[in-house]
Amino acid sequence: MRAFKKISILTLMLIVLAINAQEKATPFNDYWKVGLGIKGYNFFTDNGANQVYDFKDYQSYRAAIDWNFYQWDAYNLRTGIEIEFSNSAIVKKSLPTNIDYGSFNGSYSIPIMIERFFPVGDQYFIAGFGLMNNINLPNDDDNTKGTFEYNGKTITHEVETFGDIKSALQLKVGYALPTNAGMFELEVNGGIGITKSFRINETINGVTTEGNKISGNYVGAGIKFYPKRKK
Repeated sequence: MRAFKKISILTLMLIVLAINAQEKATPFNDYWKVGLGIKGYNFFTDNGANQVYDFKDYQSYRAAIDWNFYQWDAYNLRTGIEIEFSNSAIVKKSLPTNIDYGSFNGSYSIPIMIERFFPVGDQYFIAGFGLMNNINLPNDDDNTKGTFEYNGKTITHEVETFGDIKSALQLKVGYALPTNAGMFELEVNGGIGITKSFRINETINGVTTEGNKISGNYVGAGIKFYPKRKK
C-alpha cells in the first residue's frame, strides 16, 4: 500500500512537472496569442537580357496582425494578415528619364507558419518555416501598358500577371524578449517564390521578348509585440 502511494505521488509529481514544462515551452501562457507588428520586405527583380531598361528591387512595408492559434510542446502554429501601407514604385533606371511603371497598391499577405521555440534563459530563439501567400500584387492602373520612343526604336511594354495569389516558401528566425509590459519579437525572414509573380514583356519594333520580372524571392525583417496576460 505504501509503495502504491509512493508510486502515485511520484506519478502525480511527474505529471505536474510535465505540464509545467509544456507551459514554459512557448510563452503564450503568459502573453497574448494575438500580436501587432511592422514588417518590411525587399522583393528581388530578374532583369531579362537585351532589354532597354532595368527594374529596381521592390520594397513593401506592412502592418501585421499575428495569431498564434495552436501550441504543443515547443511548437507553434501561426497565421495572420499583413496589410501593405507603403511601397516603392517600379521604375525604369537605364533610360535618360525614369518613367513610373506603376506600383503594388492594395496588396496583402496571409502567412501559414510552423515555429519551434528554443528557451534562452527567460528569452526565446525561434526558427520557423511555411508559406507566405501574397494576394492582389500588382495594381491594374494606366501604367501597366505603355509605348515610347528610344534611340529610334518604338518600344511597348506590358505587365503580364499570373493570377491573384502568389505563394512563396518562407524561412524565418526570430528572437523574443519578454518584459513586464509584453513580449517583443524581432524577426528576419526570406522567401523563395513557388508560383509566378509577374513580368514585363517588351516589344521592340514589333518583336516581343520576355522581359523583366519579379520572381517572388525576397528578404524581410520586422518587429512584433504581444501584450502580457493579466493574472
